[in-house]
Amino acid sequence: MLTKITKTHKFLPFAKPVLGKEEEKAVIQALRSGWITLGPKTAEFEQKFSEYIGCKYSVALNSATAALHLALLDLNLKDGDEVIIPAFTFAATANMVIHANGIPILADIDPESLCLDPKSVEMQITKRTKAIIPVHYAGHPADLDTLKAICNKHGLALVEDAATAVGTKYKKKMIGNSDDSICFSFHPIKNMTTGDGGMFTTNDKDKADRVRLLRLQGMSKEAWKRLDKSGSWFYEIVAPGLKYNMTDISAALGIEQLKKLEAFNVRRKEIVELYKSLLSKAPVRFQIIQPYATHSHNLFPVLLDDQYVSSRNDIIEELKEQNVGANVYYIPLNFHPYYQQAYGWKVGDVPVTEDTYNRLINLPLYPSLTNADVKYIAKCFIAILKKR
Repeated sequence: MLTKITKTHKFLPFAKPVLGKEEEKAVIQALRSGWITLGPKTAEFEQKFSEYIGCKYSVALNSATAALHLALLDLNLKDGDEVIIPAFTFAATANMVIHANGIPILADIDPESLCLDPKSVEMQITKRTKAIIPVHYAGHPADLDTLKAICNKHGLALVEDAATAVGTKYKKKMIGNSDDSICFSFHPIKNMTTGDGGMFTTNDKDKADRVRLLRLQGMSKEAWKRLDKSGSWFYEIVAPGLKYNMTDISAALGIEQLKKLEAFNVRRKEIVELYKSLLSKAPVRFQIIQPYATHSHNLFPVLLDDQYVSSRNDIIEELKEQNVGANVYYIPLNFHPYYQQAYGWKVGDVPVTEDTYNRLINLPLYPSLTNADVKYIAKCFIAILKKR
């Protein structure tokens, strides 16, 4: 029999941003400053983010999707050029390849890390392959050394989809501190938020300059400098850019969130460890953290044993009835109608990804969850499994 919901068991969502008075004050100050869009707060946030990551250049944008698009535009893909991506990712990864004139090519994932499998990548490389996009799933880094070796061998670019990986480390080095192109998200379900937003990082000045230029219509001067008293009204369009800049309102929020990020990530790790302890005898398994990884725990994926696969969706609905907002990240790309029609992708193309998806439930994970909340979620989950 399931635990009854009491008034103390309010709905526990799958994800939730943690915002305080510091963020409120910073946003109000930004509003009162007169700089509502791209301005000095955005520049400050970029500098502080670079200091945190240890990279040379950070470019603040309105989403990780924008960061991916600009990183791919920098590659100057031609018709027929291919970019290898994991099937286990959000649509943005594939969509930005398409919008950058490329063809997305699916590779499978490693069954332990749930990140892009280098062996599967090598099987997909052709003469038309131009780049690889690993996704650091749930905050776990992909096997970057092996993937970079593949890139070097075949002359390919590496663009990291680090949407869920702010604070993640690979071999004790921050994700984002690289000569490659790295793309972060600050969506509200991520480890820190700017309301919505993203960041492009690199140690390559040419890449950073190109992304910075393209984020605001290809203008030769940043708008906030142009409109400032010390700036000039004159500008030139030197490339066909887009409107992808972050606002100072978002940046002000991001500066305060960044101050709390390490504490947030410590708490996320504590919650995951408590979950694992409580579910240690349950018929499930977890993402296996590899020796090279420092996990930032954006998501907590739980993989059901065989006997529960057919009832995964029902289990999620029953959790919801108990005020627990579980979710599934991600639906494999080859399951979606558009890609099936456009590229001929079909069920069966990526067996590890599909098996992972069929077993997957992401339980709630955010820093303001209490230990009592986690115990309640685990108790409900175990009770639901036991009754089957």
